[in-house]
Amino acid sequence: MDFRLLGPVGLFDGDTRIHLGRDAELPKVHCVLAALLLAQARPVTGTFLDNALWGAEARNPETRRGYIGDLRLALRRYGFTLPRQGQGGVYRLDVPPERVDVHRFRSATEAARQLIARGDWAAALAELDRGLDEWHGSAGALAGVPGDWAAGIRRQLDRERREAAVRRTEARLRCGLVGPARSDAERLVAENPDDERAVRLEMHAAYLDGDYGTAVEAYERLAQRLAPAPATRALADRIRVRDPLLGTPGGDGHDTAVPHQLPAVTAHFAGRTREMARLSELADPTGPRPPVLLVYGTAGVGKSTLAIHWARTVVAGYPDGQLHADLLGRRRRRPRRRKPAEVLRGFLGALGVPPDRLPAGEDELAGLFRSLAAGRRLLIVLENPADDEQVRALLPGADSCLTVVTSRTRLNGLAVAPGGAALTLELLDDGAARDLLAARLGRRRLDGEPPAVVAELIRLCAGLPLALAIVAAQAVERPDLPLAGLVAQLREQGRRLDVIATGDGSTDPRATFAWSYHRLPARAARLFRLLSRHPGPDFTVAAAASLIGEPDPPLAELAAAHLVSSPAPGRFTVHALLRAYAAEVDDDEPAATIRLFDHYLHTAAAADRTLGPYSHVADHEPPVPGVVVIPPADDAAATAWLRAEALNLAAVAERALRLGLPRYAVQLPRMSANYQIRQGRWHEYHEAQLIALAGAQRMGDTGDVADALIELARALGWQGRADEALRQAERAVPLVADPARAYRLRTLLAWLLGLLDRVPEALASAERALAAARDSAEPRAVAVALNEVGWWNAVLGRHEPALESCALALKQFERLGDRSGIAAASDSLGLIHHRARRFEAALEQYERARALYEELPDVYEHAATLDRIGNTLSAMGCPTEATDSWRRALALFNDLQHPAGAAVSQKLST
Repeated sequence: MDFRLLGPVGLFDGDTRIHLGRDAELPKVHCVLAALLLAQARPVTGTFLDNALWGAEARNPETRRGYIGDLRLALRRYGFTLPRQGQGGVYRLDVPPERVDVHRFRSATEAARQLIARGDWAAALAELDRGLDEWHGSAGALAGVPGDWAAGIRRQLDRERREAAVRRTEARLRCGLVGPARSDAERLVAENPDDERAVRLEMHAAYLDGDYGTAVEAYERLAQRLAPAPATRALADRIRVRDPLLGTPGGDGHDTAVPHQLPAVTAHFAGRTREMARLSELADPTGPRPPVLLVYGTAGVGKSTLAIHWARTVVAGYPDGQLHADLLGRRRRRPRRRKPAEVLRGFLGALGVPPDRLPAGEDELAGLFRSLAAGRRLLIVLENPADDEQVRALLPGADSCLTVVTSRTRLNGLAVAPGGAALTLELLDDGAARDLLAARLGRRRLDGEPPAVVAELIRLCAGLPLALAIVAAQAVERPDLPLAGLVAQLREQGRRLDVIATGDGSTDPRATFAWSYHRLPARAARLFRLLSRHPGPDFTVAAAASLIGEPDPPLAELAAAHLVSSPAPGRFTVHALLRAYAAEVDDDEPAATIRLFDHYLHTAAAADRTLGPYSHVADHEPPVPGVVVIPPADDAAATAWLRAEALNLAAVAERALRLGLPRYAVQLPRMSANYQIRQGRWHEYHEAQLIALAGAQRMGDTGDVADALIELARALGWQGRADEALRQAERAVPLVADPARAYRLRTLLAWLLGLLDRVPEALASAERALAAARDSAEPRAVAVALNEVGWWNAVLGRHEPALESCALALKQFERLGDRSGIAAASDSLGLIHHRARRFEAALEQYERARALYEELPDVYEHAATLDRIGNTLSAMGCPTEATDSWRRALALFNDLQHPAGAAVSQKLST
């Protein structure tokens, strides 16, 4: 027995369809079955099923539960279970993919895609035949299932079916089955005369079949309707002249240039034989080649040199071109990080896209790049990314392509992605280090040096390529100075960095850096030493000034000595290995650490007050003397500062916890929370609150522990982990005594209960929050609680009390001048009016909320409000405007990588 969606929907025993419900309700039962099967054993909410069943029309959960009950009873007879997950109306149908035709079809087409990428067209043809045999009848997928959701899924699956059919036609052509390929192509063109891929296949098949006239006619029919693409015109030209080289089957011509962007190979490359072999092993085209190869290692270990040298040895396997980009651009001529859009424009131009055809937005540029890369064999080398996000937009998304990324730090998001593989470069062994020195100095000179001297030089440099290169450069500049003289200088420093841990697990000797340090003026040397106290990746002038306790820190001297670099205007960084050396020469000056931590604490507090003037977070101890605090001028400046300092704030909180300074570990995460929530940085928010909880527990203050548990629960809730969040929030209940904390806790509990579809309990908790807010005598707390009470009343369909409560909240927020609160209350009123079918009033409130969220900015709430605006416009019969609003919402959700984007995407596909 198996389930079918590619035709009539149902459970089939052979060709006999099993009856799954009452005849009158059967199409709706089949709709529920289709939604559960397409989820591939993932949980499906009742809300999603309601959308599939009724779209924007009035929903009836009781009726949906009736369909679920019918389906559950019918499936149970045949050994399938359909349990409800938890208390929130979440369902999961666990059926092996091989028992569902759509999953068998997709598995076959994916296998064919991978085989095509490897050039095995015969095996791909067999897979495509297998996949297309899963389709039944001519009515299309989900035949007989009503509704907009089913229509959207049907269109998507029909597109997949046509794509598979086009690929099968191409496969037949490439396998020399010209007659069948020609018949397929003619049928495809008859179905869609404007499909240029099908037309090219028809032209090529007719040409190979000896029917030149028909091949030309196919082109001319297309040209009468639209301007053919360059690839189609080129094929027609070759057919007209009966190009004898056109005998190679294949109709999918590439409308691209062939870029060759790899930099030149260094003449001194040596010592990486094993690593070269490992890269070739990972990228073996006969095996499961990963789409991304990550090359890790400390600065100076030779990541880029290895990646480019290896890439040049495999270019023959990537005939469609090689692309290259340095993403950070740390060289002096490019002191800023490169934005993905800038890199994408360069890539697309190299692939032959004219400048006037380049889209404006980054998402559109990335989409075009992926489209051009599909089916092609491109090799892409990306150097020095700042983070996963910078790389993700530049990935081609095709298994036929290979992307090599070099990075000092681990890119965990890419490393855990399906198919990702990583290689970490270690220090050179003695033999490899000798090879590197020989390449730079010349074999004759190296062989003329005493072996013991060379061995000691390698030992003092710890086998790090950068250190060896620096020493070799010194030797080249001083041909009269034997290596023994350089070894003596290194030895005289007294100490050497043997092996130290860095962020990416690599090491470096201190001797390489000692020479530069000892030439520094006194103030610059002191700042260099103190920079080892800075736990984050980069810093500003204000942070450096706070460290040294003096205005105008001597960063220019450090930059001139190449002991700091500037990855972006106004920001500076110290190489991790230089930082390790600085730590070893650092004096005992604990006041510097307090000044640095106070700089971040009090600037973060100023930024938090700017973004949330009603924040309950405060630190009442003034900064110690010498601390530089520059309060942000407005919301935009506060947001920019918190964004730029996000990693530093997390690092300072963690370091403070380790140093026994829990006050900073508790306060800093709270001062970042408002920004992190607005920007959707929920993973960072969660990690920060774990540190805050540890700090609060160490301080032993019950109120601080309660606050930390509240924030931790909120962070878990934002990550979709509502059950776990509720458990953490309930831990705070016995610790809360004062009304202000009780209000915050009960408001949080209402939200979490709502996430779990326990709406009556959510309303009860919101009402308790309102009582606590009134006891606290905080006007804003009362307004927030009123809005919460109104919201949950609205969710329960109690429109009049919801309207009354939210209207009171809005008036209170307006009296306070609280833009965030005004936006929240307006959004709630929009929902109330929508559910009462007062659509014009709903739009007015939603638009007010949207404008405020965009201004704040609060990215998640902005996206959520746009989504609701789309719902209202759709209910009003304005599909074009609704689609535009949903698209804008989806772009924001995708930026946040929030799962809410899936539901919006579903609306756009229907």
